[in-house]
Amino acid sequence: MKHDHWVNIEEIKPPMGELKFAAKATIHEIGKGEVDHGLGEVWGKTREEATQKMNEKIKQWLETQQ
Repeated sequence: MKHDHWVNIEEIKPPMGELKFAAKATIHEIGKGEVDHGLGEVWGKTREEATQKMNEKIKQWLETQQ
């Protein structure tokens, strides 16, 4: 495993319509530090939806790094 990652969730205040949560990724290359991945942030109606969307973006990004 070359990378480790976290998804950070924040509540959007005020909400953007039905979208109430924003997810951002932190990705580290093991032994080297944080990576500038350029994934931005994604939004969801629930914490779970935002997390799921970001995890999918992370998965796709990690696949391109192999």
